[in-house]
Formats: sequence, structure tokens, C-alpha cells
Amino acid sequence: MLQLDKVLCKFDLSAERLQDSYNQLQQQIGSLNLELEEKNEQLKCNLREKERSKDHLYSILESLPSGVVVVDGEGKVTTFNRAAELIIGKAKEAVTGSDFKQMLKPLLPHAFPNIIPPSDPGLSEGEGVLTQEQGREVQVQFTIIPLREQDSVTRKIVESSIIIFQDVTRLRRLEEQAERTSRLTAMGEIAVSIAHEVRNPLGSIELLATLLKQEAKGDADKQKLTDYIVAGVKSIDYIINNLLLFSKPQPPIFQQVTINTFLNDVLIFIAPSRKLAQIELVTAFAEGEFLVLGDAELLKQVFLNVIWNAIQAMPYGGELIVSAELEKSTVHPSKGAGYVEITIADSGMGIAEEDQDKIFNPFFSTKEKGAGLGLAIVHNIVEAHGGIIGVESELGKGSAFTITLPLLDK
Repeated sequence: MLQLDKVLCKFDLSAERLQDSYNQLQQQIGSLNLELEEKNEQLKCNLREKERSKDHLYSILESLPSGVVVVDGEGKVTTFNRAAELIIGKAKEAVTGSDFKQMLKPLLPHAFPNIIPPSDPGLSEGEGVLTQEQGREVQVQFTIIPLREQDSVTRKIVESSIIIFQDVTRLRRLEEQAERTSRLTAMGEIAVSIAHEVRNPLGSIELLATLLKQEAKGDADKQKLTDYIVAGVKSIDYIINNLLLFSKPQPPIFQQVTINTFLNDVLIFIAPSRKLAQIELVTAFAEGEFLVLGDAELLKQVFLNVIWNAIQAMPYGGELIVSAELEKSTVHPSKGAGYVEITIADSGMGIAEEDQDKIFNPFFSTKEKGAGLGLAIVHNIVEAHGGIIGVESELGKGSAFTITLPLLDK
């Protein structure tokens, strides 16, 4: 019995110790659980913070006005932002994960290197014409930045390339326009002084020719010669009037102009001449009201002049396409109301490449009897409205004049 009591006593003692150990273990587990919960909460906070940072960086990337394309070491496109979609003319879904050389390289400027990142640092930036699949040409600047980063899992160094594209089409057009304006201003000052000097003897010549015609009554040959003189004087006077209009243009009287309605009115006005020349009309006006602040009469001169030139460029008939749309390069990101692009395209004779930079200069004409002032006046009117005008043309295939005007804030 005594032996049993001793055994029971030891058992009770062991049980108490076991209970104490269990209690201590419970406390440690509780402490560990609490610490684990705190760590889990911290981890969740870190993950949420990383997600917020990721979303924030993604928003910044998508809001950049420059196109950003990231290509990994295997030549696959991993990043393609919204501006890149607009500049290159391809959807993100179609490009992401694709082979860069096959999908994008054929569209890029000739100056773009064949290998990225380029072995020659001098090729890491440049400028040229990017041609979208739809045929639209965009003047772009590009910069290639090599990127080296450590993989968070394998700890290996991973190489990739960041390619940044900037649409400088409008900037280059503005630079060309500024250069042309500078030349035209100098020529205009000379032209005004010459015009006034020429007009005085012209008046005397016309008066004398009229007197000669009266004295030559009954002599048909002499009267015919005097008629030639008077007609020549009037022709020169018409050129001088255009020259003065070019040099001292009429100041615009600005008012709201709804472009789509305005263009339809112009096309109705030109319809008889167009139909007589056997020219088909195609219009493509984007939906919505494009409001500009402009002088309707002066803008009418612009579009009538350009459309009439297009008709004359198709002596055997053809197709005239008039379109109006938001300028693509300013849609995203948008500043102010943006711009409207009006394009007048024909299927006519086209303009030689070496002449395309000269057609807006005064006295330059590709027509035998042209004075070369029509497009110079058009250029001045467009400029007075804060717009720009450009041309793309190919001999034998036609021309496309694009007039860009600032939209009115509603």
C-alpha cells in the first residue's frame, strides 16, 4: 500500500509538471500566434502598399504622353502603354507577349537599330518616320535605355530594354511653319514696296491703252492689240491685289464655326464644278460638333482654294475625299479642347517630292499660268487662326492637304 502511495504521489507530481509544461507551451503558442497575426497583418499592409504603389506607377505609366515599350532579354514585349498604342497604332493586347522584331520593328523608322540595346551607344536615340499599319505616318523621336535588375526569386541579373517614343509630328510642322513664316515675312516686305511701285505705271499704261483704243476705231487689228494690253494690265493688277492680300492679310473677324456644317456648305458650293469635272466625292466626318473660333469667310477661301486645286489636279476625273477628325496625337493626354484635322485628298497627278516644301511660298506654282499666291494666302489665313497646314503627295497617285485648327473650349 505504501509502495502504491509513493507511485501515485510520483504520478501526481509528474502530472503537475506535465500540466505546467503544457500551460507554458500554451502560453508560447498564444504568444507565437499573436506574433504571427501581427506579422501577417504587417505582410498584408506591405502587400496592400505594394499594390497601391503598383497601381500608382501603372497610372503614371498610362498617363505619360510618351510611348513606353519594354522588351525583355528574349525579345518579347512585356510593357506597352496607352501612348505607345496611339503612336504606333496597335492595341496593347495584340502586342504584349509578342516578338518585338516581328510585331513592331517593321513599322519603326529606318534609323532604329536592328539590335536592342544597340552595341553602339550612338544608336540609342534618333528620329524618323514611323508608319502605322493603316498607312498614317508619325514623326517620332526614340530613346533606348538598357535596364539591368535582379530577379527577386532566382537572384539572377535580368537584362531588358526600355524604348521611349515621342510624337513630334506637330512640333516639326510648327518648326517648318515658323521657318516658312520667317521667309515669307521678309519676302512680303519686299513685295509690298514693289507692288506700290508697279501700280503707278500700270495705271498709266491702262489709261494710254484705253486712249489708243478710242483713236483706233475702225482698225480691228489695232483695237485687238490694245485689248491685249488692257487684259495684261488687269492680269498684273489681279496678281498685285493678291500680293497685297498676302502681304497685308485682312484681320480675321472671329466667331464660332461648326466645322462639319461649314464643310458641307463649302462642298455644296463647289458641287457644280466637281460634277462637271466628273469627280466623285467621299466624306468622312467624325461624330460630334467640332467648334473652332474663326472667320468663316476667310476659312471659306482656304477650303475653296485647296478643293479647287484638287479638282484641277484631276483633269480626267477622279475621287475627292474630305475628312474631319480629332488630331490623334493630342487625344491622349488631352490639353484644352484639342485640335481638329481636316484632310482634303485627291487621286490626281500629285506633287513632286522636291516641290512639296515650296508650294506655300509666294510666286511658286506648278501651273503654267499660275501666279503662285493662292496657297501662300491659304497658309497665312490658317496661321492667323492658330492652325497649321501640311501636304503629303506622290506623283501619279494624288495629294492630301491636312489643315489642323484648334478646337474651341465648350
